[in-house]
Amino acid sequence: MGTGFLFEPVTFPTTVKQWGAILALGLICSAFGFMVQPLAQRVLDPETISLIFSLEPLFAALFAFLVLGEVLTGREAVGAAIIFMSVVVAQVAKARAVSKMSPGGQK
Repeated sequence: MGTGFLFEPVTFPTTVKQWGAILALGLICSAFGFMVQPLAQRVLDPETISLIFSLEPLFAALFAFLVLGEVLTGREAVGAAIIFMSVVVAQVAKARAVSKMSPGGQK
């Protein structure tokens, strides 16, 4: 982004609608997300939170497809599937290990 200012002209929004879009993106995408995330982390256990966070790229790809019409290449889809499945396998393995422990924390 820093070099973009060197090669592209800088233009600012010129209409109220454009400024409204910037304001909405700032409030909804940034402020709301940063406020809700810590609240969710207090209520849910770390394993659930990490699984939810691992879905972020999946939702990004889904919305990129729905809103922008972007399509993942085969290589990108395989990479995404490998990353997602590795997180799921790690979470399932951890959950199974925790369930084998007795209530006192001893095996």
